[in-house]
Amino acid sequence: MVCKPLDWEHPKEELDKCFDLDLKKPYVLSDMRGGYLSTPTINMYTGLLSSNNLRNFNIELHDFDLHDEMVSILNGLQKQGFKINKKVLDFVKNNRQTLENEGLLMKGILAHVNLKEAFDLMRKSYYINKDIKGVCSLDSLLKELGIRAQKARYEDFIIRLVSAYEDYVFYLPAFMDFRGRIYRCGILHFHERDLARSFIEFADNQEEGCKQSVKDIVAISAAFKYKKFYDYDDALQWYKDNHNTIYASDQSLICFAKSASDPFQFIAKVLSKDDVQEYDRIPISQDAAASAYQIMSYLLLNEEMARRTNLIPHTDGKIQDVYTCILKDLKTYLYHQINDKSKIDIIESKLDRKLIRSYSCL
Repeated sequence: MVCKPLDWEHPKEELDKCFDLDLKKPYVLSDMRGGYLSTPTINMYTGLLSSNNLRNFNIELHDFDLHDEMVSILNGLQKQGFKINKKVLDFVKNNRQTLENEGLLMKGILAHVNLKEAFDLMRKSYYINKDIKGVCSLDSLLKELGIRAQKARYEDFIIRLVSAYEDYVFYLPAFMDFRGRIYRCGILHFHERDLARSFIEFADNQEEGCKQSVKDIVAISAAFKYKKFYDYDDALQWYKDNHNTIYASDQSLICFAKSASDPFQFIAKVLSKDDVQEYDRIPISQDAAASAYQIMSYLLLNEEMARRTNLIPHTDGKIQDVYTCILKDLKTYLYHQINDKSKIDIIESKLDRKLIRSYSCL
């Protein structure tokens, strides 16, 4: 990914057919070539899509102008260069033992464990130790070991990968699936997990000078990587209130990050916060969309739903959380339907935002 990907376009022979009035063949999405591919294959989409049928990518694009607009977006995205955030990489390398001890990283030794031998040893130990049989099953132990080893291998691979990319500008090829959504190829991009995302920064740095508002945006971004806020001013104030504790030492930052929703991205923002040269290279991301409900509100012209999904500003000026709103509405409904307080207490104890979100996204 250190070479610029090719622009997305239709091959010349396909374009000639498009302009052949006898054939009347429109642009088709699966005919496109670009990125690092000369021919589209289903393998490039594996793991991202619900379909393994390449015919699903035969989306017809009759409007040539819209086609040009679409590929210009794809090409513009994949021309953006990125670099490895060396501050984060150095921080992780220098504090890896502490990060492992605090549970933010898996023990590095697990990345090199021979799982077959480990499973055999665990089976023998399990059958010898009679007491453990009453606590948990062998299957659960084997599953847990496999999960931890897999996570350790992933983390070790990501750290070795970013170490190899450290002095390079690299690119993230973009492609479009049959739903019209844009994705990036590889495992080091902004759709990845927290650790991988924390290492990425923009390669360009063309801004001159630094305004206080830019510094505040980075601080707010760090706060949002720690926990949810419903107001930007509250997020900034939280960051200022905890500034001294966060910056006291590496150990203090790690202990603070343990409670963060995205600990490594939180660390990345904190490490870059006071470096003026880094401001325009720091990715700022915030997901408050609930895109499916945004689309529903748009098609239904439902202003209340649009406000709850942040498609349009809410009257109170705060960031909304549609799943919290659904949870609140559900509780109100249950209060009117169930008169038994003991039942309400039992049901309410099981209801939380995570549960609502999991069922709302089905």
